[in-house]
Amino acid sequence: MGLNTLIEVKVRKGQSIDIALRIFKRRTFGAGIIAEVKRHKYYMSPGEEKRKKKKAMAFTRGLHEAYERLEDGHMTETEFEEEYGRKPYAEPKRKQRPKPWSH
Repeated sequence: MGLNTLIEVKVRKGQSIDIALRIFKRRTFGAGIIAEVKRHKYYMSPGEEKRKKKKAMAFTRGLHEAYERLEDGHMTETEFEEEYGRKPYAEPKRKQRPKPWSH
């Protein structure tokens, strides 16, 4: 998705600017414009992108293998926790994203 997407908010007669701004925020988040801008905040060379993606894939692959070893009995829960810094089968910590229209 490119940044050529046009977001248009028409302010009606008697409508406050706050409501129009809230509508604008909702539409920009929905169109993915904010995510696109954040992704392009810093330049990352194609080689850097590949290395970052490869590192993330290796971590995920290692995590899956560790779960298999845990289920097969070749690894204890404490070993898993020492290696990955979290308890097995724990819910991953997720950042709470603010709603685009909240203040």
